[in-house]
Amino acid sequence: GDNGVTGGHGEDGPEGPKGQSGPLGEVGGAGIAGEKGKLGVPGLPGYPGRQGPKVKSN
Repeated sequence: GDNGVTGGHGEDGPEGPKGQSGPLGEVGGAGIAGEKGKLGVPGLPGYPGRQGPKVKSN
């Protein structure tokens, strides 16, 4: 007899896991002491950088 009808496509699989966050940025260096008069107070260290964006893996 004739061939049967071809089946349809299956459903898509689930989404893959998210990638890891990027590393923290480096801490800033200390400020330079003042030159004239009394020595200036050293600067505070910089804040850590923000985390990198989350990347979707395919």
